[in-house]
Amino acid sequence: MDVCLCLHGLKVPGLASNIKGLVSTKDLSISGYNAHDSHMMLTMFLAIAIRAIKPVYVRMVITKMVYFFNKISQKEIHRDELDSLQEFMVETMVQLEMCFPPTFVDIMPHLMIHMVD
Repeated sequence: MDVCLCLHGLKVPGLASNIKGLVSTKDLSISGYNAHDSHMMLTMFLAIAIRAIKPVYVRMVITKMVYFFNKISQKEIHRDELDSLQEFMVETMVQLEMCFPPTFVDIMPHLMIHMVD
């Protein structure tokens, strides 16, 4: 609920200005987004919106996931960083599994581990 309200109240100029229009505060959902909107949410807005999450451990793990998406979406990634990035994501995935119920971990979150390959 807090995440949707935070995203709805966000005011950003330029390319990401339509994020507010994707959030429905009535049914607390985010819909109608495209690949660019998804990228902006994962790499920028999620870190802002999770400030309202109370368990600090959950907030830390989601912030680590945002960091991972920022690293892999850079224009240039050095080859020597890939092994540590892969290890970082495996560790983050284990922490996500500890925070969320087993039904959370389906094929989509698991694919984050293979993105480095």
